[in-house]
Amino acid sequence: MKFVILKLSFRNREHLVNIVSYCLMSNHYHFILRQNVEKGIEKFLHKLGTSYTKYFNTRNKRSGSLFQSSFKAAHISSTSKLLRLAVYVSGNSEIHKVSNAKSYFWCSFPSHLERKKSNIVDNSLLTEHFKKSQDFEEYARENILDFQERKQDEAIYIEVS
Repeated sequence: MKFVILKLSFRNREHLVNIVSYCLMSNHYHFILRQNVEKGIEKFLHKLGTSYTKYFNTRNKRSGSLFQSSFKAAHISSTSKLLRLAVYVSGNSEIHKVSNAKSYFWCSFPSHLERKKSNIVDNSLLTEHFKKSQDFEEYARENILDFQERKQDEAIYIEVS
């Protein structure tokens, strides 16, 4: 039996989105996406969800949907919010105390620090605002601590009420 492998070139295709920041956790994921075409985010997330569901169902010999509801999206209206959310997203593993964000393979944090060209992440936003990777890392450390404190405070408020 002879197998033929087709190599498809995706580099020449127009990207639906640019990934600014991401984190894949065991029970959820986060993306900050910059839309390049009309309904690009919607199409990208549909393709991602559909292909992962097909993979998962085939691998586990099952059928049906995996996700409880459609994705939640919000327009980020200011650069300061975008920078803070980029830290929240890329540092999510550390905020939830799963792993240090610097060493967590399934997030964009290491890519943001290395500041080298990535096939997945568009670091242009961060390089515009942070001249050195150490500046971003310092900003990220402060914000990750703040997110962790807020998470602890929420847990206390829930227990008290």
